[in-house]
Amino acid sequence: MRYLLPGHTAQLVQRHAERCRNLGLILDKFVPEEAIGKSEGKSRWLKELAPTPPPDRLEMQVDLRLWEALYQRWLALTKAAGAEPFQATLAWRMVVGLGGQSVLESDLTLDHLSGLPIIPGSALKGLTRAYAAMEKSDPPRHMLENDTLEVKRIFGMQETGNQQAGTVIFFDALPVPIASGGKNLRFVVDIMNPHYPNYYRENGKHAPSNDQSPVPVTFLTVEGAMFAFAIAPRATGMDGDAGTARNWLKEALQKYGVGGKTSAGYGAFKAQEEQPLSASTHQQAASFSAHPQMTREEAEARIQGRTKITEGMVQERTEEEAIVKFKDPKIGLLGFIPKENFGGRALAKGNSIPSCEIKGVVQRNGEWYVLLKCPPK
Repeated sequence: MRYLLPGHTAQLVQRHAERCRNLGLILDKFVPEEAIGKSEGKSRWLKELAPTPPPDRLEMQVDLRLWEALYQRWLALTKAAGAEPFQATLAWRMVVGLGGQSVLESDLTLDHLSGLPIIPGSALKGLTRAYAAMEKSDPPRHMLENDTLEVKRIFGMQETGNQQAGTVIFFDALPVPIASGGKNLRFVVDIMNPHYPNYYRENGKHAPSNDQSPVPVTFLTVEGAMFAFAIAPRATGMDGDAGTARNWLKEALQKYGVGGKTSAGYGAFKAQEEQPLSASTHQQAASFSAHPQMTREEAEARIQGRTKITEGMVQERTEEEAIVKFKDPKIGLLGFIPKENFGGRALAKGNSIPSCEIKGVVQRNGEWYVLLKCPPK
């Protein structure tokens, strides 16, 4: 592939671009020449990144351990702020940031560190305020200055001589990783097909007539993901407003949707029964940025004299790893089996593990795990 960069820089990109696992960085910095300004080239390149129907390409574009670490950090941050996170799953596809500035003429909002799709807190605040003004006000309010006192208090106001921040804080929404009960998100190529390109291109100068040739526009969407949302009170005594905004956001995600093309069904979320975070998840969130609860010596003492483990069950399973819960409570640690130590086994969730060899202990997200290696199948 050719890149529109100075010669030496282009050579470096050609050598290293395929190693990049951050989709946000690829779309921002590593766009080849043939994908710029040419609909066919752009479509072909995007389909190479996310073919349709999409297989599981998660391991190619998102580091699963980084994803889990980011999520646990997000949980720790939101809980510390007094928020009560909730989860919701996409009903179909979503595209947030479609109109963003990009050489591809379409964009997708992604976290710049991980390449994960995110929904900015500002977008969620705007969605919730619009829903409250239209659906929870009588009569519906179309202008900011006409908002009810409750809406102004919760979302803030910028009236002359009376500017104040709202009583709640909206956090960016993140996809829930598989290891924490989330879904296997997919990046899927979609298409828009404007039938009157001249009318849109020149701001109505040409009438929308049927003699104009449609020009397909491809763009990336997110599909199948479960997202976590959080709204926190800005200060003590504002918990009631945070609860109200939280309920409004839940309804708005189902009825209005978020992002672009919501009138065509994009960005809508399914109603989902709320499931409180498990004790282990709370523990992970609390200890994520802290030091391990025990030293390496204390963790190694739990497995002293043991060489193999036979009694245990797979508690969590992703493409990259398996987490094992041991039957013996004296161990007091979970087991960790990286993909390269599977020994060719499926290690499905709920299955008993084979006689796995103990390789020591390993630290992950502020906790100690027993590192295991299973015998070849």
